[in-house]
Amino acid sequence: MCMRDVTSAMNISDSREQAMLPRTSLLIRRTLISLSLVLCLGAHAHIASAHEGQQDFFAALDYYGEDDYENCSSTLEKLYLSNGTIPEGGHLLLVECTAAAGRLDDSLRYATELSRQGRVDLIELKTKDRPGLQRLRASDRWKGVIESIESERAAASERIDTELRRQLLEREAADQDARKRFTLGADQATRRAVDIVDESNTAWLKSIVLSRGWPGKSLVGREAAKAAWVLVQHADREPDFQRLALAEMEKVGSSEVDPADVAFLTDRVLLASGKKQRFGTQFKTFGDRIELEPTEDMPGLADRRTKAGLPPIEEYRKMLLDAYSSRDGK
Repeated sequence: MCMRDVTSAMNISDSREQAMLPRTSLLIRRTLISLSLVLCLGAHAHIASAHEGQQDFFAALDYYGEDDYENCSSTLEKLYLSNGTIPEGGHLLLVECTAAAGRLDDSLRYATELSRQGRVDLIELKTKDRPGLQRLRASDRWKGVIESIESERAAASERIDTELRRQLLEREAADQDARKRFTLGADQATRRAVDIVDESNTAWLKSIVLSRGWPGKSLVGREAAKAAWVLVQHADREPDFQRLALAEMEKVGSSEVDPADVAFLTDRVLLASGKKQRFGTQFKTFGDRIELEPTEDMPGLADRRTKAGLPPIEEYRKMLLDAYSSRDGK
Protein backbone atom coordinates (compact mmCIF):
# COMPACT_ATOMS: atom_id res chain seq x y z
CA MET A 1 0.00 0.00 0.00
CA CYS A 2 1.52 3.36 -0.95
CA MET A 3 0.97 5.42 2.17
CA ARG A 4 2.75 8.70 1.36
CA ASP A 5 -0.41 10.56 2.39
CA VAL A 6 -1.39 8.04 5.02
CA THR A 7 -3.79 9.19 7.64
CA SER A 8 -5.01 7.06 10.45
CA ALA A 9 -8.45 7.86 11.88
CA MET A 10 -7.61 7.32 15.51
CA ASN A 11 -11.10 8.08 16.75
CA ILE A 12 -10.61 6.03 19.90
CA SER A 13 -13.11 7.82 22.01
CA ASP A 14 -12.39 7.07 25.65
CA SER A 15 -8.86 8.47 25.59
CA ARG A 16 -8.31 12.22 26.02
CA GLU A 17 -5.15 11.87 23.96
CA GLN A 18 -7.12 10.72 20.92
CA ALA A 19 -9.00 14.01 20.82
CA MET A 20 -5.63 15.70 20.62
CA LEU A 21 -4.40 13.82 17.57
CA PRO A 22 -3.85 15.79 14.36
CA ARG A 23 -5.88 15.56 11.21
CA THR A 24 -3.45 13.05 9.76
CA SER A 25 -4.59 10.73 12.54
CA LEU A 26 -8.28 11.38 11.92
CA LEU A 27 -8.57 10.55 8.25
CA ILE A 28 -7.32 7.05 7.44
CA ARG A 29 -10.68 6.20 5.99
CA ARG A 30 -10.28 9.09 3.56
CA THR A 31 -6.88 7.90 2.39
CA LEU A 32 -7.89 4.24 2.40
CA ILE A 33 -10.66 4.81 -0.10
CA SER A 34 -9.35 7.79 -2.04
CA LEU A 35 -8.48 7.12 -5.63
CA SER A 36 -4.93 8.31 -5.05
CA LEU A 37 -4.46 5.26 -2.86
CA VAL A 38 -6.53 2.99 -5.09
CA LEU A 39 -4.57 3.80 -8.22
CA CYS A 40 -1.17 3.55 -6.58
CA LEU A 41 -1.84 -0.12 -5.90
CA GLY A 42 -0.16 -2.51 -8.31
CA ALA A 43 -2.01 -3.60 -11.41
CA HIS A 44 -2.84 -6.92 -9.78
CA ALA A 45 -3.52 -5.70 -6.26
CA HIS A 46 -6.48 -7.28 -4.55
CA ILE A 47 -8.71 -5.44 -2.09
CA ALA A 48 -11.43 -7.42 -0.35
CA SER A 49 -14.98 -6.29 -1.02
CA ALA A 50 -17.37 -5.43 1.79
CA HIS A 51 -19.41 -8.53 0.94
CA GLU A 52 -18.29 -11.35 -1.33
CA GLY A 53 -19.93 -10.87 -4.73
CA GLN A 54 -21.75 -7.71 -3.63
CA GLN A 55 -21.99 -5.05 -6.32
CA ASP A 56 -20.44 -2.20 -4.39
CA PHE A 57 -17.42 0.03 -4.47
CA PHE A 58 -15.13 -2.48 -2.83
CA ALA A 59 -16.12 -5.12 -5.38
CA ALA A 60 -15.22 -2.62 -8.11
CA LEU A 61 -11.77 -2.29 -6.54
CA ASP A 62 -11.41 -6.06 -6.75
CA TYR A 63 -12.32 -6.00 -10.43
CA TYR A 64 -9.88 -3.17 -11.11
CA GLY A 65 -7.07 -5.01 -9.36
CA GLU A 66 -7.78 -7.97 -11.65
CA ASP A 67 -7.80 -5.76 -14.79
CA ASP A 68 -11.49 -6.61 -15.25
CA TYR A 69 -12.45 -3.14 -16.45
CA GLU A 70 -15.88 -4.09 -17.79
CA ASN A 71 -17.12 -5.34 -14.42
CA CYS A 72 -15.38 -2.48 -12.61
CA SER A 73 -17.18 0.01 -14.85
CA SER A 74 -20.61 -1.67 -14.68
CA THR A 75 -20.41 -2.03 -10.89
CA LEU A 76 -19.59 1.64 -10.39
CA GLU A 77 -22.19 2.71 -12.95
CA LYS A 78 -24.90 0.90 -11.01
CA LEU A 79 -23.82 2.67 -7.82
CA TYR A 80 -23.62 6.06 -9.48
CA LEU A 81 -26.88 5.86 -11.44
CA SER A 82 -28.79 4.56 -8.39
CA ASN A 83 -27.38 7.38 -6.22
CA GLY A 84 -25.43 4.86 -4.19
CA THR A 85 -22.53 6.09 -2.11
CA ILE A 86 -19.12 6.17 -3.76
CA PRO A 87 -16.33 7.23 -1.37
CA GLU A 88 -14.59 10.55 -1.76
CA GLY A 89 -12.05 10.27 -4.56
CA GLY A 90 -13.66 7.09 -5.87
CA HIS A 91 -15.55 8.67 -8.75
CA LEU A 92 -12.37 8.98 -10.80
CA LEU A 93 -12.27 5.18 -10.80
CA LEU A 94 -15.56 5.22 -12.72
CA VAL A 95 -13.95 7.41 -15.37
CA GLU A 96 -10.83 5.23 -15.44
CA CYS A 97 -12.58 1.85 -15.68
CA THR A 98 -15.11 3.02 -18.27
CA ALA A 99 -12.33 4.39 -20.48
CA ALA A 100 -10.16 1.28 -19.96
CA ALA A 101 -13.16 -0.82 -21.04
CA GLY A 102 -13.18 1.10 -24.34
CA ARG A 103 -16.32 3.17 -23.71
CA LEU A 104 -14.70 6.53 -24.30
CA ASP A 105 -17.89 8.55 -24.93
CA ASP A 106 -19.39 7.37 -21.64
CA SER A 107 -16.11 8.02 -19.83
CA LEU A 108 -15.90 11.58 -21.17
CA ARG A 109 -19.51 12.16 -20.14
CA TYR A 110 -18.79 10.92 -16.63
CA ALA A 111 -15.65 13.05 -16.46
CA THR A 112 -17.70 16.12 -17.34
CA GLU A 113 -20.60 15.36 -14.99
CA LEU A 114 -18.42 14.44 -12.04
CA SER A 115 -16.16 17.44 -12.52
CA ARG A 116 -19.20 19.70 -12.41
CA GLN A 117 -20.18 18.04 -9.13
CA GLY A 118 -16.69 18.52 -7.70
CA ARG A 119 -16.24 14.76 -7.34
CA VAL A 120 -13.23 14.39 -9.67
CA ASP A 121 -9.84 15.95 -9.08
CA LEU A 122 -8.95 17.77 -12.30
CA ILE A 123 -5.20 17.41 -11.79
CA GLU A 124 -5.53 13.64 -11.38
CA LEU A 125 -7.84 13.50 -14.38
CA LYS A 126 -5.18 15.27 -16.47
CA THR A 127 -2.03 13.61 -15.11
CA LYS A 128 -2.66 10.16 -13.57
CA ASP A 129 -0.65 7.56 -15.45
CA ARG A 130 -3.27 4.84 -15.81
CA PRO A 131 -4.45 2.87 -18.86
CA GLY A 132 -7.99 4.22 -19.03
CA LEU A 133 -7.02 7.84 -18.48
CA GLN A 134 -4.23 7.57 -21.05
CA ARG A 135 -6.70 6.19 -23.54
CA LEU A 136 -9.09 9.00 -22.74
CA ARG A 137 -6.46 11.67 -23.34
CA ALA A 138 -5.79 10.24 -26.79
CA SER A 139 -9.42 10.85 -27.77
CA ASP A 140 -10.16 13.57 -30.33
CA ARG A 141 -12.74 15.00 -27.91
CA TRP A 142 -10.36 15.22 -24.92
CA LYS A 143 -9.09 18.76 -25.52
CA GLY A 144 -12.57 20.22 -25.89
CA VAL A 145 -13.88 18.42 -22.81
CA ILE A 146 -10.98 19.58 -20.65
CA GLU A 147 -11.30 23.17 -21.86
CA SER A 148 -15.00 23.10 -20.99
CA ILE A 149 -14.34 21.64 -17.53
CA GLU A 150 -11.62 24.19 -16.80
CA SER A 151 -13.90 27.05 -17.92
CA GLU A 152 -16.67 25.84 -15.61
CA ARG A 153 -14.21 25.39 -12.74
CA ALA A 154 -12.99 28.96 -13.20
CA ALA A 155 -16.56 30.25 -13.06
CA ALA A 156 -17.27 28.18 -9.94
CA SER A 157 -14.16 29.48 -8.20
CA GLU A 158 -15.46 33.00 -8.61
CA ARG A 159 -18.44 32.03 -6.45
CA ILE A 160 -16.25 30.76 -3.61
CA ASP A 161 -16.21 32.86 -0.46
CA THR A 162 -12.45 33.31 -0.47
CA GLU A 163 -12.29 35.04 2.91
CA LEU A 164 -14.26 32.31 4.68
CA ARG A 165 -12.15 29.70 2.89
CA ARG A 166 -8.96 31.41 4.08
CA GLN A 167 -10.16 31.55 7.66
CA LEU A 168 -11.16 27.90 7.69
CA LEU A 169 -7.81 26.77 6.33
CA GLU A 170 -5.91 29.00 8.75
CA ARG A 171 -7.89 27.70 11.71
CA GLU A 172 -7.35 24.13 10.61
CA ALA A 173 -3.61 24.86 10.33
CA ALA A 174 -3.62 26.17 13.91
CA ASP A 175 -5.52 23.06 15.01
CA GLN A 176 -2.96 20.82 13.34
CA ASP A 177 0.04 22.72 14.63
CA ALA A 178 -1.20 22.47 18.23
CA ARG A 179 -1.83 18.73 17.84
CA LYS A 180 1.54 18.06 16.27
CA ARG A 181 3.17 19.75 19.25
CA PHE A 182 1.06 17.58 21.54
CA THR A 183 2.20 14.36 19.88
CA LEU A 184 5.82 15.43 20.46
CA GLY A 185 5.29 16.11 24.16
CA ALA A 186 2.01 15.50 25.97
CA ASP A 187 2.64 17.72 28.96
CA GLN A 188 0.13 19.99 30.65
CA ALA A 189 1.18 23.07 28.70
CA THR A 190 0.75 21.43 25.30
CA ARG A 191 -2.59 19.97 26.36
CA ARG A 192 -3.77 23.42 27.35
CA ALA A 193 -2.54 24.87 24.05
CA VAL A 194 -4.75 22.41 22.18
CA ASP A 195 -7.70 23.29 24.41
CA ILE A 196 -7.25 27.01 23.74
CA VAL A 197 -7.19 26.46 19.97
CA ASP A 198 -10.26 24.22 20.14
CA GLU A 199 -12.22 26.71 22.22
CA SER A 200 -11.46 29.53 19.80
CA ASN A 201 -12.21 27.45 16.71
CA THR A 202 -15.45 26.10 18.15
CA ALA A 203 -16.76 29.55 19.08
CA TRP A 204 -15.85 30.90 15.65
CA LEU A 205 -17.30 27.98 13.68
CA LYS A 206 -20.49 28.11 15.73
CA SER A 207 -21.00 31.74 14.73
CA ILE A 208 -20.55 30.81 11.06
CA VAL A 209 -22.97 27.88 11.20
CA LEU A 210 -25.61 29.88 13.05
CA SER A 211 -25.44 32.75 10.57
CA ARG A 212 -24.75 30.95 7.29
CA GLY A 213 -25.40 27.26 7.72
CA TRP A 214 -22.79 24.58 7.09
CA PRO A 215 -19.87 25.76 4.90
CA GLY A 216 -20.00 23.16 2.13
CA LYS A 217 -17.92 22.61 -0.98
CA SER A 218 -19.76 25.08 -3.22
CA LEU A 219 -19.26 27.88 -0.66
CA VAL A 220 -15.65 27.33 0.39
CA GLY A 221 -14.25 24.55 -1.81
CA ARG A 222 -13.42 20.93 -1.01
CA GLU A 223 -10.34 21.54 1.18
CA ALA A 224 -11.96 24.19 3.36
CA ALA A 225 -15.16 22.14 3.68
CA LYS A 226 -12.99 19.31 5.00
CA ALA A 227 -11.31 21.79 7.36
CA ALA A 228 -14.72 22.71 8.79
CA TRP A 229 -15.35 19.04 9.53
CA VAL A 230 -11.99 18.74 11.30
CA LEU A 231 -12.90 21.70 13.51
CA VAL A 232 -16.29 20.31 14.49
CA GLN A 233 -14.75 16.91 15.23
CA HIS A 234 -12.67 18.71 17.86
CA ALA A 235 -15.65 20.52 19.40
CA ASP A 236 -16.36 17.71 21.87
CA ARG A 237 -16.75 20.13 24.77
CA GLU A 238 -19.89 21.48 23.09
CA PRO A 239 -22.02 18.47 22.15
CA ASP A 240 -25.05 20.69 21.50
CA PHE A 241 -23.10 22.48 18.79
CA GLN A 242 -21.94 19.18 17.32
CA ARG A 243 -25.60 18.09 17.10
CA LEU A 244 -26.49 21.37 15.38
CA ALA A 245 -23.56 21.03 12.98
CA LEU A 246 -24.58 17.46 12.15
CA ALA A 247 -28.12 18.58 11.33
CA GLU A 248 -26.74 21.31 9.07
CA MET A 249 -24.40 18.87 7.31
CA GLU A 250 -27.29 16.50 6.69
CA LYS A 251 -29.37 19.39 5.38
CA VAL A 252 -26.89 20.42 2.66
CA GLY A 253 -26.52 16.83 1.44
CA SER A 254 -23.84 14.63 -0.08
CA SER A 255 -22.94 17.06 -2.87
CA GLU A 256 -21.65 19.47 -0.23
CA VAL A 257 -20.21 17.15 2.43
CA ASP A 258 -18.57 13.74 2.32
CA PRO A 259 -21.03 11.07 3.61
CA ALA A 260 -18.19 9.52 5.60
CA ASP A 261 -17.70 12.85 7.42
CA VAL A 262 -21.38 12.77 8.36
CA ALA A 263 -20.96 9.19 9.58
CA PHE A 264 -18.00 10.05 11.81
CA LEU A 265 -19.78 13.02 13.39
CA THR A 266 -23.01 11.02 13.77
CA ASP A 267 -21.19 8.46 15.89
CA ARG A 268 -19.57 11.11 18.08
CA VAL A 269 -22.93 12.80 18.66
CA LEU A 270 -24.69 9.53 19.47
CA LEU A 271 -22.04 8.38 21.95
CA ALA A 272 -21.98 11.80 23.62
CA SER A 273 -25.75 11.44 24.08
CA GLY A 274 -25.33 8.08 25.80
CA LYS A 275 -26.57 6.15 22.77
CA LYS A 276 -24.99 3.47 20.63
CA GLN A 277 -23.04 4.58 17.59
CA ARG A 278 -24.35 3.78 14.11
CA PHE A 279 -21.36 3.41 11.78
CA GLY A 280 -18.69 1.84 13.98
CA THR A 281 -16.17 4.66 13.63
CA GLN A 282 -15.39 4.99 17.32
CA PHE A 283 -13.17 2.64 19.35
CA LYS A 284 -11.87 2.69 22.91
CA THR A 285 -8.54 1.50 24.24
CA PHE A 286 -7.60 -1.09 26.84
CA GLY A 287 -3.83 -1.03 27.14
CA ASP A 288 -2.59 -2.22 23.77
CA ARG A 289 -6.06 -3.38 22.68
CA ILE A 290 -8.84 -1.47 21.00
CA GLU A 291 -12.51 -2.33 21.21
CA LEU A 292 -15.50 -1.12 19.24
CA GLU A 293 -17.73 1.26 21.17
CA PRO A 294 -21.35 0.04 21.63
CA THR A 295 -22.92 -0.06 18.18
CA GLU A 296 -26.55 -0.39 17.14
CA ASP A 297 -27.87 -3.13 14.83
CA MET A 298 -24.61 -5.02 14.35
CA PRO A 299 -26.07 -7.28 11.60
CA GLY A 300 -26.73 -4.17 9.50
CA LEU A 301 -23.38 -2.48 10.21
CA ALA A 302 -21.62 -3.67 7.07
CA ASP A 303 -24.36 -2.29 4.83
CA ARG A 304 -24.43 1.06 6.63
CA ARG A 305 -20.66 1.40 6.37
CA THR A 306 -20.72 0.60 2.66
CA LYS A 307 -23.41 3.21 2.01
CA ALA A 308 -21.38 5.80 3.93
CA GLY A 309 -18.26 5.03 1.95
CA LEU A 310 -16.45 3.40 4.87
CA PRO A 311 -14.30 0.26 4.60
CA PRO A 312 -15.40 -3.06 6.11
CA ILE A 313 -15.15 -2.97 9.90
CA GLU A 314 -12.43 -5.62 10.23
CA GLU A 315 -10.21 -3.82 7.72
CA TYR A 316 -10.81 -0.59 9.61
CA ARG A 317 -10.03 -2.22 12.96
CA LYS A 318 -6.76 -3.60 11.61
CA MET A 319 -5.71 -0.20 10.31
CA LEU A 320 -6.48 1.42 13.63
CA LEU A 321 -4.41 -1.21 15.42
CA ASP A 322 -1.52 -0.70 13.00
CA ALA A 323 -1.72 3.07 13.37
CA TYR A 324 -2.01 2.89 17.15
CA SER A 325 0.98 0.55 17.40
CA SER A 326 3.03 2.74 15.06
CA ARG A 327 2.18 5.87 17.03
CA ASP A 328 3.31 4.26 20.28
CA GLY A 329 6.40 2.71 18.71
CA LYS A 330 5.17 -0.84 19.22
